[in-house]
Amino acid sequence: MQNSLAVQVPRDLLDPLITDLPVIDPEGLVSIILIWSQGQITDIKPFKPSNNVSLPLAISPLLDPHTHIDKSYSSKIELSNYGMSQSLLVNTIEHSFRTRNILEKRVNYSLHLAWCQGVRGIRTHVDTLSPAGRLTWEVLQDLRLQWIDRLALQLVALAPLPYWITDKGFDLASKVVRSGGLLGGILGPPYSKSLYAKDDVLKFLYLAQSLNCSVDLHIDESSAEPGTGVRLITSIMERCKFDISIACSHTSSMGLLSIKDCRELSNRMAAVNLQVISLPWTNFWLLGRQEQATPVMRPIAPIYQLQAAGVNVCIGSDNIQDAWFPMGSFDIIKLICFSIWVTHLTPWSRQGLSLFTTAPSRLMGLEWDGVFRIGAPADILLFDCQTWQSLFSEFPRRRMLRRGQWD
Repeated sequence: MQNSLAVQVPRDLLDPLITDLPVIDPEGLVSIILIWSQGQITDIKPFKPSNNVSLPLAISPLLDPHTHIDKSYSSKIELSNYGMSQSLLVNTIEHSFRTRNILEKRVNYSLHLAWCQGVRGIRTHVDTLSPAGRLTWEVLQDLRLQWIDRLALQLVALAPLPYWITDKGFDLASKVVRSGGLLGGILGPPYSKSLYAKDDVLKFLYLAQSLNCSVDLHIDESSAEPGTGVRLITSIMERCKFDISIACSHTSSMGLLSIKDCRELSNRMAAVNLQVISLPWTNFWLLGRQEQATPVMRPIAPIYQLQAAGVNVCIGSDNIQDAWFPMGSFDIIKLICFSIWVTHLTPWSRQGLSLFTTAPSRLMGLEWDGVFRIGAPADILLFDCQTWQSLFSEFPRRRMLRRGQWD
């Protein structure tokens, strides 16, 4: 049995090979009829409106390429208001009181929230060497398998770079790879021991290459030493040509480079296939803080310049109601709304929409890129509104079609 739905869809989320479509409206939307059977799209037809019928807005389900889901909903708002050092202390204390029951309840709640709000995939980073690191990894692995038919959950093992090149680090990395995880680390200021940092990064990447494992690094999450970490890893990639996927999360301080230096570094990053995940919520909350003064400069990854150079760029939530950021609810629509303000990139343009759809799909290596085409999953995020302006002003009711069935 075939089913159909008449909707407005962004042209950038439609198969570019489909040409018999109505005129694109000023918001980049096209009126179409999506037809599906047995969980797959079987046809896409142009919609010919009569009497100026207004169709609802629809997009493909969204992705969150950088979270710390094990920490979500773990901290009260008053404990998240004192900057990096206080956040680190609160984070450490929280880890020491973790139990399996607490983790399962918290993560399940987070996954359910994301699922209900139209998220189809999440990448999360795990503090692997924390007091509860092993327990956390086990719980997340169990939940990953429980949710596998509903939501893709990718795990990144986060540890100091020097640890990975020890015998224990190699053993842990091997276990992570066998369980389908990724390797992660932190590269940021101070860079006073830059030679050691370079050596650590090089050995870490050789390890990842030997295990054929993708990498996702927290890099340059700072207001100091602009772009130093990204420049370091780029120069290593130019020399060594590692054949693995490398994501640079944060890349905040790169935004403080001059336009010329930023453009040159962006071009070099594109040439060695580095990818970037910008995290504006947490960066705007933590970076640039001054005592008894409103910060007027809070760095963010230079998204436009990176995209112009050909770098695959995504935006993620990062922290949700934990020691590092006191708000959020896994609602990517609200993240898009915030990102419009701070990046001036809009979802009615290809560059603005790709940050939450096709770009994170590419980064996460998912089978479906989020583009509606014949043979694609019949997964649709439908909104009770007709325009982008209404979506981001009123946050209307939404419904999810998953595998051809309404939730």
